[in-house]
This record gives sequence, C-alpha cells and structure tokens, in this order.
Amino acid sequence: GKALYVDPATGADVSGNGSANAPLRTIGFALMQADQSAGTVERILLAAGSYAENITLVANVSVIGPPRTSTKGGATATITGTVDGAENATLEDVDLVTTANTGTLVNLDSSGMKIRRVRFFGVESDRGVTGILAQGSAAASGLIDSCDFVDMGIGVDITGGVPTIRKCMFIEPSIAGIYVRETASIAPDGGLSTEADSQSGFNTFTFNPE
Repeated sequence: GKALYVDPATGADVSGNGSANAPLRTIGFALMQADQSAGTVERILLAAGSYAENITLVANVSVIGPPRTSTKGGATATITGTVDGAENATLEDVDLVTTANTGTLVNLDSSGMKIRRVRFFGVESDRGVTGILAQGSAAASGLIDSCDFVDMGIGVDITGGVPTIRKCMFIEPSIAGIYVRETASIAPDGGLSTEADSQSGFNTFTFNPE
C-alpha cells in the first residue's frame, strides 16, 4: 500500500504532496488525504519533530514515527495533543505529550486498534491525565504493546472491553498504572494477559512514594 510522508519542518499541506521529497506538514492533513484515498494509503510516516495537533486516526491506516532503534540524539516524532481511534488503526513509535486541560491522550474505542512503542508523558506537578481510555466492547480486540506511561494519573483506564497489554512500563502514576473499572467486561480467557498469547503480560510498574 501507499505511504504518505509528513515533516513538520519542511512539509507543506498541499494536495499532491506526500512523497518523501515533497512531504506534507501535519498529521491531520495526511489523515484527511488517506481517508479520501479509498483505501490506497496504508501508512503515514512521520519525520522527527514536533506536531502540535489533535488527530483522529483513519480505519486501516498506520501512523508511524521514526523507528526507536534508529533514534540517535532523541530524534522522535512528538505529538502534543490527543488521539481519537479508528477501526484497525495503528499508532507506532511516537511520543504523546500532555497539554493543559487534557483529560485523555488516546481514546481506544474501535476494534483492532494497535498502539506500539508509544511513550506517554504527563506533567510531574499534576499527574491527572489518563494515557489510554479503553471503552466499549470493541476495545477487547485492541493491543497496547511496549508503551511507556510516565507521570500519568492513570496509564490505561479500562471501562469496556479489556485490551491485551504487554511489555509496558508504568512509571510514577498518581492513581494506577492500569485501572479496570466495574463496568469492564473481562472475557473468560481475556484480560491483561492470556494463556493463548505467550507474549502477553510482562508489564512493569514503578512507584516512588514520597
């Protein structure tokens, strides 16, 4: 499938752009182009840099930052804003940073969503933000893999279906790393880890009470 390239420093949000040599400037414009492409765009590749925008993912499209293995000197794609989900959408290799008055950074409410190697950063002086809100029955088919949650109120707040959560780090949450609410629907062999998936589990929780 086709890829669209985005660079906040050198790109321009012009129809027809999106190649590696003529990137777009914002994730939102790239997602709009992908949504209008009748399924031909599968990946949106982000250059390292700062993206100050709230985005809504598009079904079957992956938004991917620079690979973590090749980030030298902290070259990451940093999104300051919130992310709304979409069916079978993927978010990978980005940093998500809290803004003032943010309640939840990622809304995981659509089936088949995957969130991989995303680092969530709250504000140390506040720690009132939720990293991921898993709501609705569709959340049960979601995957949260190798993510870091730093200085959040709640890392993953589960009010509906319980997604698979594996290899994540929850560092200094003020309330909970993972909060499974009374309304959550837990399958007989579902939940945070499952016998059917040998890779599930392996989450790490770090607390430093003052």
